[in-house]
Order: sequence, then structure tokens, then C-alpha cells
Amino acid sequence: MTDLRFSSAASWVARGVVALGVALAGPAHALYTNYSFADDAPVYSLDIYSTWAFDPKPPNNVFASHQFWFEAGPAGYIGTQIDSRKKAIFAVWDSDQSSGTAQPVSGAGCARFDGEGSGASCLIDYKWVAGHEYRQRVWAVGYQNGAEHWQGSILDMTTGVETVLGVISVKDTEGHRGYGWLQASSVTWIEYYGGGSCNEHAHTKVKWRGPYANGGTVKAASASVSYDPNGCKNSNAEGLKRPKVIQESGKGVVRRNPDGTSLWK
Repeated sequence: MTDLRFSSAASWVARGVVALGVALAGPAHALYTNYSFADDAPVYSLDIYSTWAFDPKPPNNVFASHQFWFEAGPAGYIGTQIDSRKKAIFAVWDSDQSSGTAQPVSGAGCARFDGEGSGASCLIDYKWVAGHEYRQRVWAVGYQNGAEHWQGSILDMTTGVETVLGVISVKDTEGHRGYGWLQASSVTWIEYYGGGSCNEHAHTKVKWRGPYANGGTVKAASASVSYDPNGCKNSNAEGLKRPKVIQESGKGVVRRNPDGTSLWK
């Protein structure tokens, strides 16, 4: 499978966090799980399910994210965060810096961002509960006036309540309708964005299930772990029965699976 961790698009992970007003400082864990599907045909939706095992203790500043790429190249992500409060976020980058190809359409927390990278994001306060599983869905919801519209939403599987984070439109790019569909590969990652040394980072444990494509009808075929060679060493990913993975990082975590380990047998 393609290793996405150090591609030019993957470098937007850190750039995007900065651009969305959450400044990275100090060493990061940069713990990734890379997923791919058996069929590499582009897809019209991606779902990922995440469960926080517990609330990381302050100082936390942790982001559990699912990152995806469009056929035309730009990236986006959807995920949940905790710092002084709990949040959910959905974002898509411009095709080029300040090109304006990604625009907010609807959603109270949606706006343009600029700085290191540019695009549109939808950020809301969202009181996720440790132990609850949440489906985070990115879905093509319509094409209008030379732009494809993508919706980001989060569903609490315990309560059955779904919250739409917002809708972002992407303009036709490089011969695609919009940015095209989504590539049949993605990445989940845990990132610390509040600074501090590796041993000061809060213990964090997140279970992921998926990803699933095309309305949840197709599940990923493979998953492998990768780590930033310049990042913290106290992080680890474990594979459970396909399609489940546990990512863990922070205080007291010991790395058991080296870089490149296939997580599903």
C-alpha cells in the first residue's frame, strides 16, 4: 500500500493544525495508521468510527483525526479534539495557497482559514463522551455552479444523535468535477498541539473502526503503522480484528510495533 505519512499532502497535517489556530509547539507524536482498500477506484464517501478510551488529563491538547485526499490532490480531515473544551472539526484545503477553491457553504462554525495553508473549516464545540463510539462521515452531497459540495458529520452511536459539522464546496480543479471523488486510502492519527516534552504529553488511547467507503458498504483491506522518525517514541498502534486499530500515545506508552508493521493479519 502507499505510505502516506511523508507525502506532500501528509505534510499538511501539521500545517492545517497551525492554520486552524491550534499552534504546534515542541515534539509531536505523529502516530499514523495508513489504510487502503482492495479496489483503488475513487469513492464518494468515507466513514471512520472512533472511541476515546478515557479523557486525557490536562495538559492534553490532543487531536484524533481521519485524513483523506481527493483525486485532484488536496487533502482534508475530520476528527475530535480536547483542550480547554471538547470539539469536532471538518476541514478541506485549497488546491493552492489562497486559491479559494474550498469555500464554506453552511454550518455555524464554518469559515475560511489562511496562514500556513488555506481552505475552509467547520469547527464546533462538541461534548463527545469517552467510551461512546462516533461515526465521522465525509460525503458528496451535490454539485452546483462548478463546485462539488461535501458534508462532514458526526454520529454518536450510543445516543443515535447525528450532528452536521458543515458543508464545504470545492471548485472544479484540474479537469475534475470539484476535486473529484475521494482517493481509496486514508490515514488516522493522534497529534499533540500544545507543546511540552514527550513525557509530558497526556496518555491518550483511541480505538478506530474502519474506514468504510461508499455509504459504509466497503471496508478497508489493509492497515499499517508509521511514525515520524523525528517524533516522540512513546506511541504505539495495535491491530485488532479487521477493521479495528488501537492508537495509544503519551505517558507510559511503550512502542511494540515498529514502523511499517501490518496491523491486520
